[in-house]
Amino acid sequence: MLYGAALMLALSSALPHGVARAHGPPAPALNWVRLPGAEHCIAAAALADRIEERVGRVLFVPDTEAGLSVDGRVGRNEQGFQVTLQVSKPGGRVLGEREIEVVGDDCAAIEEAVVLVIAVTLYPRTGLLGRGIPLDPETAAGLEALFGDEPLDPDPEALPQADPEPVPVRRVARPVPTPAGFSGAEATVELDAAGAVAAGQLPGLSFGVAARLGLRFGALWPIELGAALWHETEEERAGGQARFGLIAGSAAICPWQVPVRGRLCLGARAGSLRVEATGFAETEPASTDLVVDLEATGLFRPRLWGALHAYLGLSLALPLLQHGYTFQAADGTTVELFRIAQLTIRAQIGLGLSI
Repeated sequence: MLYGAALMLALSSALPHGVARAHGPPAPALNWVRLPGAEHCIAAAALADRIEERVGRVLFVPDTEAGLSVDGRVGRNEQGFQVTLQVSKPGGRVLGEREIEVVGDDCAAIEEAVVLVIAVTLYPRTGLLGRGIPLDPETAAGLEALFGDEPLDPDPEALPQADPEPVPVRRVARPVPTPAGFSGAEATVELDAAGAVAAGQLPGLSFGVAARLGLRFGALWPIELGAALWHETEEERAGGQARFGLIAGSAAICPWQVPVRGRLCLGARAGSLRVEATGFAETEPASTDLVVDLEATGLFRPRLWGALHAYLGLSLALPLLQHGYTFQAADGTTVELFRIAQLTIRAQIGLGLSI
């Protein structure tokens, strides 16, 4: 019922001059979000303009003045683009939902379909309801009762046409929808927790735990921040042994998008490498050394269910500080227990949440 009342503003300028409204009903708001991989799709303001241009009058108002909301989001999938459209009440109850999938890499292909579906939804008596957003029975019945005595809209084949004497268009400022906790550009946040394995940074294979934070603001390149704690590894030789432990953090930018919600990133990693040696002829106190790498990383976050995704990461790193650890054995010989490799490899696998 609230949905039908809100839509009467869109039709008020099409009524005969003899029909009057006692009160101005609330108008709908349009909320449109471009998910990662779909940043070049049509923007919220441009989409609203396309819909209003097609119907020949202003339809949308800010959320604070709206009686219902037409919500949409577009994102990439393996075949192309996927659009989800919803009609909801201000309290958040969803009245209807429709999904559109477009195969290919050109996001412009979704524009006409989205404009048509929203326009048809806002004009319930065109005879094209099957092309709009399906609504629950209560809302559909309310719309039928509300518009039962209204004149039909223009010919569905020309849906919808402007009036012969166009109504002056009033521009309405529309805030860009953003996730809670952020202001300004559209933002997405991805949080990951993973197990990790590496070769070349410590003796043998090293294992650890890692956490990662992915940030994206509007059309800017994504930023990836990471941290990892590596379990100590031991190396024994010539009657002595040494333990190696590492903790490190990283930062990167990701200019390239790849399929399966993937990114290719370039950045740097810095950390603290701690070494404790025992059993050698000359044993120095435990040392802590700075490690710095240049790092190239491929990340993949395929969606599992809702906000939950899998996380896969593979990194190749070029150490800028190639430390070596040499000790003197009891017989006087010199033993090099470990030297950081010229190229190190790290892999991570885990789960994460997209916010």
